[in-house]
Amino acid sequence: MRKEILFLYIALVTLFVTGCAEDPQMPGNLIGAKGPVATTEKVEGIKATEATVFGKVDKENGTRVTERGFVWYKESNPEEKHTQVVTEGSNESFSFKITSLEDSTKYMVQAYAKNSIDYGYGTPVSFTTIEGLARVATLEALDIKSTYIMIGGKITDKGEGEIQERGIYYAKTSLAEPGVEKDSVASVMQTDSFTCTIPDLEPLTTYYIQAYVKNNFGTSVGIEEEVKTTDGLPIVQYLTRGTVTTSYAEFSAEVTYPGDTDITLRGFCYGLSENLEIGAAGTDTIQCGSGMGVFTGRITDVEQQRPYYVRAFVSNAGALVYGTEIFSFTLLSEKPTVLTASPVVGDGTVIVGGTVVDSGVNDEGQQLSIVEAGIVWSTNENPTIEDTRIDLWGGYNSFTIYITDFPPGSTYHVRAFAINEGGFISYGDNSEFTTGSIFSTIPTGYFSGELQEPNSAAYLTLAERKIGYLVGGDKNSYGDQTNQFWKFDMNPGSDYYLTWQENTSHLPAKRSMMAIASNKDGIHVWGGFDTHRQPSSNHYYNVFRENDWKLSSEIGPTPMFGSFACYQIDIIMIGGVQRTASGDSIVSEVWKQRVMQIPGWVQEADFPEAQYCGYAFAVGDYIYAGLGLTSTGFNPDFSNRLWSTRKAVYDSDVFNWEEQEPMPGDYAAKAGVAIGSSIYIVDSEGYIRVFDTIMKTWSTANSRVPDTHRNIHCVFSDGKKMYIGFGTNRTTICYDPSWDR
Repeated sequence: MRKEILFLYIALVTLFVTGCAEDPQMPGNLIGAKGPVATTEKVEGIKATEATVFGKVDKENGTRVTERGFVWYKESNPEEKHTQVVTEGSNESFSFKITSLEDSTKYMVQAYAKNSIDYGYGTPVSFTTIEGLARVATLEALDIKSTYIMIGGKITDKGEGEIQERGIYYAKTSLAEPGVEKDSVASVMQTDSFTCTIPDLEPLTTYYIQAYVKNNFGTSVGIEEEVKTTDGLPIVQYLTRGTVTTSYAEFSAEVTYPGDTDITLRGFCYGLSENLEIGAAGTDTIQCGSGMGVFTGRITDVEQQRPYYVRAFVSNAGALVYGTEIFSFTLLSEKPTVLTASPVVGDGTVIVGGTVVDSGVNDEGQQLSIVEAGIVWSTNENPTIEDTRIDLWGGYNSFTIYITDFPPGSTYHVRAFAINEGGFISYGDNSEFTTGSIFSTIPTGYFSGELQEPNSAAYLTLAERKIGYLVGGDKNSYGDQTNQFWKFDMNPGSDYYLTWQENTSHLPAKRSMMAIASNKDGIHVWGGFDTHRQPSSNHYYNVFRENDWKLSSEIGPTPMFGSFACYQIDIIMIGGVQRTASGDSIVSEVWKQRVMQIPGWVQEADFPEAQYCGYAFAVGDYIYAGLGLTSTGFNPDFSNRLWSTRKAVYDSDVFNWEEQEPMPGDYAAKAGVAIGSSIYIVDSEGYIRVFDTIMKTWSTANSRVPDTHRNIHCVFSDGKKMYIGFGTNRTTICYDPSWDR
């Protein structure tokens, strides 16, 4: 047993001695050591380009830490990492200020530690750098003038780094528009709030303005403001009339805005015309100092009884401006002050009158009474009470009279007058007028169509529309027909007043010597000569709202030419010429065409006399007809007989013709038209015969149609005047019966 113990002891000693001889050093790590454990603690001091990060080593894990530091990268680009070894501090706490970062960027950072075994990384911590740009607000404009604007901004956040520049951007278009060309003004101020003056601007122009500020990180701008420059002009207003005497008149006004510069002059300009302008003929001035506020002036060098006009003016270094108000004034006078009203020439009358503005004052300034007032006139200027005179004073300031005694086509002068109880007489200004003409050529009434033979075209006046219509006709004496459709506009409110216009809708067939009538909805033509010079029975109608000619399918009278017609409840057609194997036959037939009824054509009792190319007029409830031709050939006989019948109800089928007084004279009727309650007929010698349907009598107008227009193609009426065309020169003349006396 002892032997065995001794043996083991010797063996152990031998083994120990042998090991110490081969490796005398102890190992630096423990068996099972591994990489250290690090913690990313926090991030502080975050700015636009820097931040301070903190970390620590929690465990060395069996072997000494030889390196520690941080790794960081952009969150958007984790592959591009940056590493910084930290030598200062201890394992328990170490830190590092990261610089050269980008502003407004999110980063990830990790603390790390290294030993001989491995690296150890802390959990990544994120942080975002702040924005480096400064922030600025655009302030309201402090002063706005015609050529400059004073405006500024306020830096609300300086961002990071030094402010390099502050100022104003401006342009005539929005600065938000891409590619806009803008100008700038830099401020010399170094404070957060700053102002700039934008020079060399245009008056009355809108500018778009932004404050801006620059630092190391770039330029930022404020909200865009719109500012419009002024016109730079001063304003004067509140013109007020003060005391008015026999020798002066006082006025006041107020300068309420100076414009771009101080007021250097203010005052009043005055004269006999409303067109007041300093330096112009007839305009005088008084000056009333300078500056803002109310000013008063006294006008002295004016005459009594003359109406003057006054307005205020003001001037600064840049412009002269007038007030918008213009007042009239008249000095007090011993004489009355009277105004002459502008004469109004009407239908056979002239309206004249006046107004007593002031009756005059006595020596004590008391008003005198008017004892006489009225109108005087003469063919010479400035008539007096020694000329033709009408007294019109009835105690009213204004007076008017209609005068019918003036002859046509004459020029007269008229003045109002007034006499007061002091015996003083005054006159208004002289007014000139020219009375209306009996015959006048219409400047716009030239007819450019194919000139028809007289009495061959169908024509009528539609009174409700104040339009005359002309259809068809012979272009020459050989019977070359036309299908033209023209109208003559007599409506004063029309763009085509007193002009001829060709309608694009022509008659479907060429015709002459047709009957024509209108039922107010359209025009109807019937019969006439065709292109073979044969009578036709065609009935064409044109509805105004459609403006298109149509051929009626109604079976009507035997083919005829030269019938005459009018509209009174129904279309009434009278007489005409029928062609038979034995020759032409003038008929006395009367036909009624009932529009839109069946049967359309109904024959009535015969007309008292066989006629063609006569005249039919609807006046009130009556039809007047006759005055036609009674034989055929180159020199046909004619009738001067006229009949009437009453047709005022739709179911009246009885025509009781009553003969009227015959037309005077020994000449054939060539044209006719109804004007009011009278019928006007022009005969072959140019006499104008007038039938009064109320008195049942004929009369002859004083004047005859001029020789140039006795070859009559058509006659129209606007209800007061007669228009005659075309004579031998394609013109239209006007006959005004109100002046033919």
